[in-house]
Amino acid sequence: MVVESAGPERRPTLTDLARTAGVSVALASIVMRDAPGASEATRARVKIIADELGYRPDRRAKLLRQTRSRLLGVTFEVRQAFHGDLIEGIYAAAEPAGYGVLLSGVAPGRSEARAIAALQDDRCEALILLGPRTATGRLNDVAKRQPVVVVARTVRSAAIECVRVDDVVGMDLAVGHLADLGHRRIAYLDGRSAPGGQTPTPGRMRTPSRTRRCSPWASSRAPGPRSCSLPHPWRPHRMSRRRRCRRC
Repeated sequence: MVVESAGPERRPTLTDLARTAGVSVALASIVMRDAPGASEATRARVKIIADELGYRPDRRAKLLRQTRSRLLGVTFEVRQAFHGDLIEGIYAAAEPAGYGVLLSGVAPGRSEARAIAALQDDRCEALILLGPRTATGRLNDVAKRQPVVVVARTVRSAAIECVRVDDVVGMDLAVGHLADLGHRRIAYLDGRSAPGGQTPTPGRMRTPSRTRRCSPWASSRAPGPRSCSLPHPWRPHRMSRRRRCRRC
């Protein structure tokens, strides 16, 4: 079969597909929408020709005809590798539920406000913002238009849902693991200006004078200096006087 090309200067249309396949535009539409009404042989033949033509349904035109877009908009920072892992999880959860995912990157030359506006222009039903730096007041304004979920940052707002790790439990497990391995000099580096980096957490040090206190897991019998950037005690209810070192 000789496939008639639509030419490199324009995108092939549904009419081009129907003419090349020798079917009506209505039947070609049925096939491309996976709607009932076409035989399996016709469906397979039309789809093969669509691939050869390079035809792809115009999703934007389809969205204009629908009351719901079933799109989830996601903003992410292009320089944050961790955001790639989060996006992979979003795809895994969204697609089985029948939602598409639309990405909008934040870069040095592209502001977060612009990234959010682009998703709103594309009629996303909800927004998932990965580590946003936008002020809470502005996020509240965005939440008035569609549901907003913030990931990896705490936002104190009844209009916005937040998803983030439990820093207290995570630090408890991390320091406990290092202490079990015999480490007694443990440094803590926060995220500084990154989203979540300055979020107050129980036990976070607040002055330099508190950065060399004893780790709660340090044994008084362990040799060598026992210093930790965490305030002492990290978990007061787990401490007992006999476990504290002489420096405390």
